[in-house]
Amino acid sequence: MKSIILITLIFSLNHALAQPLSKPLQAMVDAERQFARISKETNTVNAFISSLSPTALFMIQGEEVNGLESWKKREADESLLFWEPEFADIASSEDFGYTTGPFAYYSNRSDTVAAFRGYYSSIWGKELNGEWKVLFDLGSSVSTKGSSLVTTSSKKLIAPKKQNKEAGLKELLALDKRYAEKLNASTKSFDPAYFSSEGRLHRPRQLPSIGLEKVRLVDEGTNKYAFTPLNGKITSSCDMGYTYGKVKVTINQNGNERVLDLSSFRIWKKEDGSSWKIVLDVIGQ
Repeated sequence: MKSIILITLIFSLNHALAQPLSKPLQAMVDAERQFARISKETNTVNAFISSLSPTALFMIQGEEVNGLESWKKREADESLLFWEPEFADIASSEDFGYTTGPFAYYSNRSDTVAAFRGYYSSIWGKELNGEWKVLFDLGSSVSTKGSSLVTTSSKKLIAPKKQNKEAGLKELLALDKRYAEKLNASTKSFDPAYFSSEGRLHRPRQLPSIGLEKVRLVDEGTNKYAFTPLNGKITSSCDMGYTYGKVKVTINQNGNERVLDLSSFRIWKKEDGSSWKIVLDVIGQ
């Protein structure tokens, strides 16, 4: 329990030192922290039920499910899931954004050592009543033991002059499909040419690669990837959106192949008002 208290104190200190954020972005970050606080003070089931949008979609074991309905079917237990945002960004419409950061899972609240750690990524949308709710969530990769200050993008979004949400989503889904086809032909899981200079890559059992230069250095070895795009959403300003789908990962271990059924998740931004770039790319369960 002492380690949990220490983590909480570190997170609290980071709150005080974090860089100033715009009011809409701060409100979204505050919603994420409230989400985590409910998990710590009550239980994880309560946290998800109170924070998910009724339309939230999750990928569970490679299948698309309604996130809220899925969590309503779960029973609360004595485990502890705690997390903290370290990076957050918001669309120019200020009604859609995302956060990402480290999480720790304890099998029991009395445990002093986490059963496992990782990085979460959540898409947030503002409801008609002004409340921020989670639209999509996926965890992957290995986290460090603490969190860093909350930072945001250094690029000011330039919203497209012509904004048609339906056409914008169609454009993004078509791009994501072409990207997936290119990846499938190469059997790789990413192509740095599609990434923003601020791009992030989250992969299972690996520390996040942050920034295009770090992404370019990632070596996937003999792993082979096959993507099946499913769907996505876009903000009303048509300058930020996300896509998700299934991915089969073939791992070769000592001459023996093993296939894993996982989920993929990408956040795209039109940083210059015209070209989509990947700012966050996640593969997880």
